Amino acid sequence: MLFALCAHVALKHAGHPGLIAFPGCPEVGEHRTLHARGDLDCYDPATLGLRYTSSATEIRPVNGHFTFPSRETLSGSLDVQESGSVLSVWGASGELAFSDADVIAGFLANQTPVALMGCFPVSRKMSIGPNGPSWSYEILPHHVVIGTSEISYPDEIIEKVVFEFDDAFFLFKNDAIDILMPDPAQLSEFISSQDDQSTHPVQVGDHPVVSYYTDANAGKIFSAETVIGTVSAHNQVTSFISDREDAGFTNKIMAAVQFDEPINISELQSRMEQLLRFLGIVIGRPQNLIETKIRLSSESQASGQIPKYFTVHFHSLLRHSGRQRAPSPHDVLINAGTQGETFGRVLGAWLEREKQPSWQTARRLFFLSWSQRRSYDAYFTQSYRLFRR
Repeated sequence: MLFALCAHVALKHAGHPGLIAFPGCPEVGEHRTLHARGDLDCYDPATLGLRYTSSATEIRPVNGHFTFPSRETLSGSLDVQESGSVLSVWGASGELAFSDADVIAGFLANQTPVALMGCFPVSRKMSIGPNGPSWSYEILPHHVVIGTSEISYPDEIIEKVVFEFDDAFFLFKNDAIDILMPDPAQLSEFISSQDDQSTHPVQVGDHPVVSYYTDANAGKIFSAETVIGTVSAHNQVTSFISDREDAGFTNKIMAAVQFDEPINISELQSRMEQLLRFLGIVIGRPQNLIETKIRLSSESQASGQIPKYFTVHFHSLLRHSGRQRAPSPHDVLINAGTQGETFGRVLGAWLEREKQPSWQTARRLFFLSWSQRRSYDAYFTQSYRLFRR
């Protein structure tokens, strides 16, 4: 969720709109990141070193080379979308043999490595050419990891996940970002103390409007220890100045889980499903993942380098369409932005009971029926009673 506030109303900077840089923010200049510190300080090789400044990563058909378990490398095209990814390959000398437990490793045209797991073919065609018969395939993967090909289902190497979901802004609404209309004299005095007036004269009008970001707690909104790891949420603010003389900043709220021990991607999906069920119940409608990134144990910050985060697409994770109206902050059962301790305690208790198979089954059935708006039946009613117990 992007939330932009511009501070150029009635505030002039040498005749152009400007942005007030409050303490904790860099001075106005070229586009730069205001806040990307602590555990969220990272770069993503899939986006050529850019930090989290865009929404979900989608790669429309990109050519590359893909190596199959048989060691045969084929030319192909990968189309990555949240609704489902498709790998198309061609030029196979014979029928390809692989299972959904295998990894298809590839390099895209921009030299970005990818790993495709849980793959199964949906179509294959044979053609006859000058060099004899060749095969082409369309393949659907369950999981796509962008940025590394050194991962497979058994590998317990995921130590952290950072993700964005549909209604994070409504759940984690907080006061770190706001606007105010300060006294012109006080604002002028503040600017004078922060800016070189001899080279950058600033004129303050009678009705200035300022947007601000407090950077309280280094952007952290809440943090809670749970049975699946340390769950937290952070503000992630980026400043901008455009060629159209607009200035301001945007905020994206990212949630994260730091695991006590590294896990594999199958366990990661299970834990993400548990979290999404809880978030959907608290917010009032099912949640979809917008963006998911993982950090591997080999990329630990102990190495002294900025850790890399790799984009993951869960295509076997249920996505909810036919969206209901967006919730308002009043619809949310707990405002985690202002009641972080209470939210963490409830989340911890919820996840503790998820360890019990009976609770997990009942909640899964209840959530599935609720999210798909199915009518009640005897079996569902029994599950709901178990859910409430």
